[in-house]
Amino acid sequence: MADKYKGIATKIIDNVGGEQNVKSVVHCATRLRFVLKDESKANKEVLQDIDKVMSVVQAGGQYQVVIGAEVNDVFSSIEANFNVNNKEAKDSNESDTPSKKSLSGLLAVIASFFTPYIGVLTGAGIIMALVMTLEMYGVISDKSLTYVMLTALSTGIFKFLPLFIAVTAADAFKTNRFIALAIAAAMVFPLTDALGELTFAPFGYTIYFDKYGGAVVPTILAIWVTAYVERFFKRWIPKAAQIVLVPFATLIVAGSLAFLFIGPLGTFVGEMISKGYSSAYGLSPMIAGAVLGGVFQLLVVFGMHWAILPIAMINVNTQGYDTILPVMFMAVYGQVAAVAGMVARLKGNDRSIAVSALIPGFFGITEPALYGVNLKYKRPFIIGLIAAAVGGGIVSFFEVKIFAFTPILNPLFYPLFIGKDSNFAALLVASAITIVIAFIGALFFGLPKPKKAEPVPAVTTPENVVPVANVSDSTITSPLTGELIPLKDVNDPVFSAEIMGKGFAVVPTEGVVTAPVDGEIVILYGTQHAIGIKSTTGLEVLIHIGINTVELNGECFTMTTETGATVKRGDVLGSFDIAGIKEKGYDTTTMVIVTNTADYTDFTYAKENGQVKMNEEIVTVK
Repeated sequence: MADKYKGIATKIIDNVGGEQNVKSVVHCATRLRFVLKDESKANKEVLQDIDKVMSVVQAGGQYQVVIGAEVNDVFSSIEANFNVNNKEAKDSNESDTPSKKSLSGLLAVIASFFTPYIGVLTGAGIIMALVMTLEMYGVISDKSLTYVMLTALSTGIFKFLPLFIAVTAADAFKTNRFIALAIAAAMVFPLTDALGELTFAPFGYTIYFDKYGGAVVPTILAIWVTAYVERFFKRWIPKAAQIVLVPFATLIVAGSLAFLFIGPLGTFVGEMISKGYSSAYGLSPMIAGAVLGGVFQLLVVFGMHWAILPIAMINVNTQGYDTILPVMFMAVYGQVAAVAGMVARLKGNDRSIAVSALIPGFFGITEPALYGVNLKYKRPFIIGLIAAAVGGGIVSFFEVKIFAFTPILNPLFYPLFIGKDSNFAALLVASAITIVIAFIGALFFGLPKPKKAEPVPAVTTPENVVPVANVSDSTITSPLTGELIPLKDVNDPVFSAEIMGKGFAVVPTEGVVTAPVDGEIVILYGTQHAIGIKSTTGLEVLIHIGINTVELNGECFTMTTETGATVKRGDVLGSFDIAGIKEKGYDTTTMVIVTNTADYTDFTYAKENGQVKMNEEIVTVK
C-alpha cells in the first residue's frame, strides 16, 4: 500500500536540514520532537506551511514540529523512509540529547523520558478510571476476575514505571537499553515485600532498602550513573570479551551503587521536591494554584509541561495523593471550553477544525485546540489561561486531592479524585466555573469586532476587467487586476520554491478578488486572507492574498462568499484594503496556486509577467 504521508515526511526532513542533520526524532500525542545537530539549517518558515503542520516550536532543546492527530502516521513514514534514528550510524561520542548543562536541555531530557509512552499511560489511566467507576456503582466486585484483570492492566505500568523510564533514559544517556532494564528490574524486584525492612550499615551508616515501584528520580539517577559505568568498562575491557564482561561488570558496579547510594539519594531528593512544593502550597494554596493554572498551558506550548509531572508522581508515591493534577485539570478545561466557545463563532473550515479539536480535548490532549484554534486567534488562548487560573485557585484553596497518578486528565478520571478529605464537590464547582468563564469569554470576546470594510469597488469598468471569455474549464484566469509575476519572484520560500504547487502571482492594484475557475468554495479561512476553490474539473486552486497576512486576523479583508458556495469564473468573492495591508507592513502579492499540482503534467502559460486584468486568461492545466 502506498505511503500517503511520504510527501509530507520528505518535506519535513528536507526542511529540518536533511536526515544527516537529525540526531534523533520521537513523537508525542501531537508533535514530532527533533534533536538537530544544527538548528540554523532548519527552515522554520517552510515547515510551518507544509500540509499537516500546525506550528513549529523551538523549546527545551528540541525542534518541535506540531502535526496533530496524524503525527503517528507522519512519524511512521519518516522512520520507514529515512535513516534518522539509527544509533549505530552515529558517532559513539555524539549525544542524542541536547546539552544537559542548560535548564532548557534538562527540561528536554525530562520530557524525553515520558513522551514516547504517554499514550500507554493515558490508556492505562482510562482503564483505571473505568475500574473505579464500575466498582463504585457496584457493577463489579473487587473479588471478581474482571476487577483483578483490569486492575492489573491499569496499575501494572505505574508500578513498573522504572522499566519504561529505563528504556527512554538509556536512549537519553546513551547506554545499553537492556543493561538499563536489568538495573530497573532489580530496583522494582519485591525484595522488601518478601523480607520486610532491609538495612545495611557500612561504617555505622544505616542504609534503608526502599521499594522503587513507580519511582522516578531514583531510576533516572541510576540509569545516568549506569551510562558512565558502562562507558568506563567499554574503554578497559577488550572488545572480544565485551559482550559478556561489560554487562557483568556494569550490573555489579552500577547495581550496587543504585541500591546503596543512588536509590536512597534519589528517594531523598524526590521527597525534598515534594516537600518543597508542599511548603509553597502551604503558604498560600489559592495563589499557588492560580499561578500554576494560569501558566500551565504556556508550558504546553513550549513542550515543557512534562517536567512538572514527576513532582505529581512523587507526591502520590510519598503522600498517597497529589494537589498539582487538579490544577492541571482546570488548565485542560480552560482551553477546551474556549474552543467550544469558538465553535459558535467560526465558520467553514475553521469551524470544522475547532470541532475536531474538541474530541482529543475531551480526553485531555490540548495541542490540537491550542495550535488549531486558540493560539491562532490568541484571544481564546488568553481567556483559557484566565479561566484556568480561577479554577486552579479554587481547587487549591479547597485542597482538592487526586489519589492516583495519571499524566492526562479528562472527565473519565473523576473517580480518581474520590477519597477521604478529597473535597470532590469543590472540584465539580471549580470545573463548572472554569468551563463557563472560558466558554462565555471565547463566545463573546474570542474574536475582535470586525472593522467596517471599504465598499467593494465596481468591477465592470472596461479598463481594468476583461469580460469572462469562453475559455477551457481547465484554464485559470487572473482573480485580480495588477502586475503578473512568476512564483519564483515571490518573497516567500514556500511559494517561490513551488512547495505548495505551481501557479502564478499578482501584485494587485485593485482590492477586489474574483473566482478564477468555475467550482465550489472548499476553504475560506477565518482570517479571510486565503480562499480554496475546487473546480468542476478537479483543479484545487488556492488564492492566498498577501504574504504573512494571516497575522492580520481578518483585518483589512471582507469576503462575500462562504464555504460550500458554488461560484462561476469572474464572480466577486470579496474585497481587501491594499493601502491598509501595506500600512501594517505586509506584502500584498497574491499567489494563485494549484495545490494538487502532482495530478497534472502540463502547465501552459498564456502570459507569465506584465500588467494583467481581472478575468484575463493566465494558464491552462492538463
